[in-house]
Amino acid sequence: MKPQLAVDCDNTVVFMDWEKWCREQDELFKYDRLDYWRSSTLYDNLQPMHGAVETLEALSEHFDIVFVSRLKGDHHRSKVYFLKKWFPFMKGFVGTHEKWLLADSFCALIDDDWNNLSKFPEGKRVLFGGANVEADHCFWFWKQHVVDKLCEMYCN
Repeated sequence: MKPQLAVDCDNTVVFMDWEKWCREQDELFKYDRLDYWRSSTLYDNLQPMHGAVETLEALSEHFDIVFVSRLKGDHHRSKVYFLKKWFPFMKGFVGTHEKWLLADSFCALIDDDWNNLSKFPEGKRVLFGGANVEADHCFWFWKQHVVDKLCEMYCN
């Protein structure tokens, strides 16, 4: 049985430009900033970050890939369909705001949000982006390095 690797979705495998959406609204202050996340078609025309599919597919040879992501409003279906389309090798999807509750279920969590990672045990945190040299914005470009490093850390 392969270890399960949790992977965030938003701004980890797909760039979400909600600030641009806010700027494009005719009457910015008329809209709730969270309306972007409530769209039932939010992910319908998006594409994954360059290298994300290839790297996660390579990781799927060693790990069961499970996407763990927050849900807001009506975008659940759009998000899951996006993930199934681009990551057909994924083993599952969990929608939750409390990712930390799943820490015992996964060998690690790849996430861009330190608030999520900080509640995971220290040895299970993989920061996507930020100041972490091992996981900066080129994370997915380093396919073989990412696979080798995560296997070294989490494969028995």
